[in-house]
Amino acid sequence: MLHPFVSAFGLISSTFSFLGGGKKDEFPTEDGILILNQFNFKEAVSHHELLMVKFYLPWCSHCKAFAPEYLKVCKILEKQQSKIKLGQVDATVEKALVREQEIGGFPALRLFKGGYPITYTGLRKAEHIVAWLNRNSG
Repeated sequence: MLHPFVSAFGLISSTFSFLGGGKKDEFPTEDGILILNQFNFKEAVSHHELLMVKFYLPWCSHCKAFAPEYLKVCKILEKQQSKIKLGQVDATVEKALVREQEIGGFPALRLFKGGYPITYTGLRKAEHIVAWLNRNSG
């Protein structure tokens, strides 16, 4: 039987890591896309020199239609062995973060380059987004 202190420490460590307080390279992911929230957003932006973030609403029809394209962007970047990382923020949960980032419409895409945001305003097609990312990542 584990000592109660050991069990409690394990639970606290796991929770801390999930919230973004663990090792610098550990962020929760879904299909290779970082799941960002108020606890790990700033750390992710500072840790990754190039980070594209999608701000979305789960119920939004435009966001739902765009989801497969964003996943394609992820797969293309992985195939290119790109240093660009992808993340996403659920705007229904992270309202304060969305206000802080001054997001006005959804889905919204921002490339954080060296911590500075650049808003993507082009077509919501994987090939266009990847081309834009490659142009703006240098």
